[in-house]
Amino acid sequence: MQSQGQEDPRSFYNPVTQSWPFALHFAGYWGKPEQEARHPLGTAYHCAHEASLAGVPAFEPVERLTVLTCSTFAEQSLVEKSARSWGLPLRVVGKGVRYFDWYKKWDILRKALPRIETEYLLYVDSKDVMFSRNLRELIPMFEKAYPKAQMIFNAECHAWPPKAGAEVFEFERNCYQSSPWCYLNAGLCLVRTAFLRAMIPTILAVPCARAMGYTWRQRLRYRLFKGRHVDYDDQEALHHFHRAHYPEVVLDYQCKLFQVTGGIGLDWSLAKR
Repeated sequence: MQSQGQEDPRSFYNPVTQSWPFALHFAGYWGKPEQEARHPLGTAYHCAHEASLAGVPAFEPVERLTVLTCSTFAEQSLVEKSARSWGLPLRVVGKGVRYFDWYKKWDILRKALPRIETEYLLYVDSKDVMFSRNLRELIPMFEKAYPKAQMIFNAECHAWPPKAGAEVFEFERNCYQSSPWCYLNAGLCLVRTAFLRAMIPTILAVPCARAMGYTWRQRLRYRLFKGRHVDYDDQEALHHFHRAHYPEVVLDYQCKLFQVTGGIGLDWSLAKR
């Protein structure tokens, strides 16, 4: 008997890890024409998604799971459109927030936690994530594949950002040396809600190196008008958090749950089935 992923014509198969991911993360791809060269499949699949909004079977309820995204954009994001097309209940936080940085993303999530009553929370980035199969098997697969873990992030082929430091990247390579997807990416995260409640103050307290890409004038302006957390990079912070709390915090190096597309190139090994 075929699995749900195999039954679903919109699922993607990874022959390297022999897995059917539940969500695809076109990391850094936001539907901008100048990024098409970096993410050619992102453009193609985005168009396929737009063309298939109608007639998609609705998700069955997942009683133990809340799916949440943080979006400050007035328009519907890609993950909101994807959730709508599947009939997936998606909780959106951050609408109406005027200034956004990576610290604020996690602070908004912290403020939303008291209203989350399910055992698990699935956090998804808003602009570059798309669901690719029904989520009903997500939690059982996580508990079977990663029985000691409380929290899991999607993994990518790029060691980013460089300012996180060579030591954390070496740690991740050693932990997940059997897979090219061995570096943390912060865009998708499945976590036991109670664990996140206990740990989110630690995540927000991780010191980060100087933010990349800002001139001193920009940094001064950000500090004056957008708050004092311009230096905070959540992916940098989470690299260090993962190292400190492994194996309770792990990466989906087997791509059983999530698939990051960046870094694989034009000969991307995922095949639509």
